[in-house]
Amino acid sequence: MPALTAAVVWSAVLAEAMRGVDGTAVVASARDGRVAAAHGPERWAAPGSTIKPFVAAILLEQGWLKPSTAVACDRKLAIGVRRFDCSHPATGAPIDTAAAIAYSCNRFFASVRGDPAALRHKLRQYGFTVDESATLPLLALGETGVRVMPRSLLGAYLKLARRGKDPRLSPVFQGLRDAVRYGTAQLAGEGVAGKTGTTVSAGGTRTHAWFAGWHPAEDAEWAVVVWTAQGSGGASAAPAGGRILAAPSGKTIRVRLREDGGVRAYALEDYVAAAAAGEAADFPAGDALKAMAVAARTFAVAHRGRHAREGFDFCDGTHCQNLTGARPAQRFEKAVEETSGEFIWHLGTVARIYYHRDCGGVTEPAHEIWGGAPAPFLTSVTDTFCGIRGRYRWRAEVKMRELAVLARSRSGRVSKVRVDGRVMGFDEFQHLTGSRVRSALFQVTRRQSGFLLEGYGDGHGAGLCQTGAAERSRQGATYHQILSFYYPGTRVGVTASGLTWSRVSSERVTLVSTRPAQDRNLLASAEAALREAERRTGWRLEGGLDVRAYPTVGAFREATGEPGWVAASTAGRTIRLAPSGGAALLHECLHVLVETRARRALPPWFREGLVLHLEGAAARAGTGSGPEAEMRREYARARRRVAELAGRYGLAAVLSWVGNGIPAEAAALLP
Repeated sequence: MPALTAAVVWSAVLAEAMRGVDGTAVVASARDGRVAAAHGPERWAAPGSTIKPFVAAILLEQGWLKPSTAVACDRKLAIGVRRFDCSHPATGAPIDTAAAIAYSCNRFFASVRGDPAALRHKLRQYGFTVDESATLPLLALGETGVRVMPRSLLGAYLKLARRGKDPRLSPVFQGLRDAVRYGTAQLAGEGVAGKTGTTVSAGGTRTHAWFAGWHPAEDAEWAVVVWTAQGSGGASAAPAGGRILAAPSGKTIRVRLREDGGVRAYALEDYVAAAAAGEAADFPAGDALKAMAVAARTFAVAHRGRHAREGFDFCDGTHCQNLTGARPAQRFEKAVEETSGEFIWHLGTVARIYYHRDCGGVTEPAHEIWGGAPAPFLTSVTDTFCGIRGRYRWRAEVKMRELAVLARSRSGRVSKVRVDGRVMGFDEFQHLTGSRVRSALFQVTRRQSGFLLEGYGDGHGAGLCQTGAAERSRQGATYHQILSFYYPGTRVGVTASGLTWSRVSSERVTLVSTRPAQDRNLLASAEAALREAERRTGWRLEGGLDVRAYPTVGAFREATGEPGWVAASTAGRTIRLAPSGGAALLHECLHVLVETRARRALPPWFREGLVLHLEGAAARAGTGSGPEAEMRREYARARRRVAELAGRYGLAAVLSWVGNGIPAEAAALLP
């Protein structure tokens, strides 16, 4: 997987979700509370109805409110000269606490009673800024006397999410789940718990909107707050929040498969390899294929969540990136590995790039195809390499009474036509005529039975031209040079500054690092660790060993999918290290030796237990609950089981089982 930090992933997710929205979004890990990314400025604002779950929680704890408390609501509410009429449907029955949160019932919260001083104090503990003069009922509605910033509101919801097992607050959490299921936050999507808020000025004008929530609803992993100018929480903020939470970790890409309609989760690098194989199936190994791997990876991150409202990130067809169903050939996996973590960057963010099959000699600016603001790295460039072996030509006959080209872009592509009296853009025209029309770069000739279209190129024409890229590679261009030509003004690298992988080799180890000078000492350490691992096992590793040193902990975690307490991992003959992972080299070298000899059916507990036994370090038993503690307990159990087997049969016999399998006699003794 690539050296992709959570900040890069989430920044791209937030930018896409907030596209065209005047507002702010912040996302954080519910596990440790760390902010992963933010979009837009911080600002003070009244929290509106997002405060209601906290008011309910505080009053439930203090006994002023009970789960069974119910209020009949006629949906009309006036406080002084201001109106706060409810927008929820008529319920036909009194509304209880959970339903009041789900429906955001103003009548319910305007009727609550409690100690205002205690309520102000508790709200401040959650992170709200509350005026000393703030009193019920306007405080309970989040309208007057209380303010909050997006990050502070996010922190408040994180504190609330951590109390999900408190039985006193069950109506609050039920209300937050129901708000998304049938209440004001329905557009936030499935599996989310959350609350919307809309504030209203004294004149009745909506001033701003909120959505705050987390995913998954039952056991929060990620939390988000969205603030939008004007609009309503349900109509503007909740959909943006849902799009953000639809990509809960950035570690997988969810793809809907044409074959059976199911959704498959891909590790990012597996997705990139499948996309490269599907989109560039005829590419040989080389720099053109590396350029495609970087382009496919960049597209995956920049456009992630294209189908979020449908419950997945991408389809597996050409609308997104065409995937191969079978395992990609080795040359595709190698291209992905050799460009691991590299993206196309523009002004510090992952660029929203496109690519296509054949430009016909000139590429097309993206805004000419899809509208929107011009992107300086998706301009029109003349590509002399595209047609160096002959331009790709196509012909198609279409049966129509009338076909007239009404407009062309600067590159000569058709942008508007009239068909049988109806004016349409090229996309609609291509859909009408099917796959016969390969590009918008064509001329029209009248025929007796209809019209003959003769054109050049294949695809929309924006960004990298695969035909031109392949030819540039054949003539010696590097993948960095190829990408720089098609995306002018961008940088290619692991970071926005263009940091790229370098390789330094010793006798048996190759170090892959973005900082070879600082990491060079890892070569000697890895050589020594490999020799020691070979001494302890009596095995010798045939061939070389790769050590990939990631520049940051976040890069390692997102690249490998490992949790925060893991500093190193092994895949095949490649050891992947976090910045603090050098101490784990012996452990990982033992893994390499075991994995290169292990039978496919050898159980994972035996592999890990054997490595721990050979290493000689005690596997620290986990205490408490949670995935880290459980994993440590499993490691400790595995080490004890292998130690028992080695004590009974001898270490040499146990080592032989790696390749031969655990004999039935020994397996029968295992608990």
